[in-house]
Order: sequence, then structure tokens, then C-alpha cells
Amino acid sequence: MVRKPTDDGGDDVGDDRYRHLIEHVQDAVVEFALVDGEPIVGDVNRAFVDVFGYDAEEIRGESLNAWVVPDWKLAEARGLDSNTASGAINYRQVTRETATGLREFLYRGVPYAAEEADGGAAEGGFAVYTDLTEVSRNERRLEVLNRILRHNLRNNANVVSGHTTRLLAELEDQRGETIDAAATIERAAHELEQLAEEANSIRRVLEHPTDEAAEIDPEPTARAVADDHRERTPHASLRAEPSDAGP
Repeated sequence: MVRKPTDDGGDDVGDDRYRHLIEHVQDAVVEFALVDGEPIVGDVNRAFVDVFGYDAEEIRGESLNAWVVPDWKLAEARGLDSNTASGAINYRQVTRETATGLREFLYRGVPYAAEEADGGAAEGGFAVYTDLTEVSRNERRLEVLNRILRHNLRNNANVVSGHTTRLLAELEDQRGETIDAAATIERAAHELEQLAEEANSIRRVLEHPTDEAAEIDPEPTARAVADDHRERTPHASLRAEPSDAGP
């Protein structure tokens, strides 16, 4: 909430400190008043001028939406303004128009109300924009690279496995050592394929995290591990037994 200055000037000192902070944060900050539900720019900090490319004097007193919101995002912006007017704080990843084109931001809308306002209605607020454009671009580049690497890894593993089978069939020497060597190559190729699938599974988990706990039955995994080790070490004795305690 923005407080009115007192006669002794006490709030002037606090306001100066607040202004100093706003001017030196790296995020773009806009102070606006809500006029008939429309955010009208009161002031902007230096970061806003640098990031959006609009001079403070030309945008002051203008509709914030008219300057920074693309036409197809107006409905979204009006919804955020409505939340601000009701006193709610907004968090949203948004696309906004700058002097040099569209950029992606993490938007936070923080309302404030006049001291004499009733019912918690906001008279204005602050729009804070953190530029995510480069972060989003890097994420997309990594996603493409990840997809290409998984594809190449899977294909090469299939090639190795297929050629190993063909070579083994054509070899005259079918002794145990030759068979074991071929089996080792095939197993390694299969593990590379599994690695590609595991990387894809990890990516999905990281992209869609969940805080909900879920019961997982460990028996299939334990049996799969035991079977794999039986193939690797046929002379070893391994036993997997289900637990009566459940998962």
C-alpha cells in the first residue's frame, strides 16, 4: 500500500528509499492507476525503459495495455487487470510487445489500495516484468538438441545391434568366446537404447513435476534387475522374492 506523506515528512524518507530500490532493480517495473479498469501508467523505472524501449515521458499517462499488450493477448491482460482491481496478486508468464518486437516475461501484478478505499478494491498497482526471452530460447534449443541426440543414439544402437547379429550369423567360428563377445555388444547396444528412453522419461518428469506422493510397486523393477544380472553373470546365484508387506 502507498501511504500518504505526513506533515513531518516521515514518509518522504521512506518513499525516497523505495524509489531508490525500484530504480536499481533489474526487473522492469511500472506503477499504474486503474481508471475504469484500465491500467494508466504513472511511472516506470530505468529497467523498463531499457527492456521495453519506451521512454518514460511518452508512456506516462497512457494505457499500459495499449503500449505493451499484443492484440491477441488483450483478453488475458484484461483478466489480469480485473484480478488486480479485486486486490489479487497476479503471477503469469506472458508475451509482451517491446520497441524491438515480442518478448516473453514473468509478470507479477501487485495491487495497492487507497487508505480510504472500502472492500479491498485496488486503485492501482505495480507491474513487474522479468525478461525470460533468452531463457525460453535456450530451453527450446536444448529441447531440439535433446530430441536429436535421443534419435541418433537410438538409431546408432539399432545399427550396432543389427550388424552384430548379421556378423555373428556369418562367422565360421561359433565358439563360446565369440558368442559371448557378440552377446556383450548386443547388450551394450540395448542399454544405449534404454538410456535414450530413460533420458526422455527424466525430461518429462522435470517438465511436469508433481508434489503428490504415489505408491510404486518395486517388484517388477527388482525382478528386471535380477534378470539382467543373471544374463550378465550366469554362474551367480540370484533370488528375488516378493514381500508380503506390499509396496
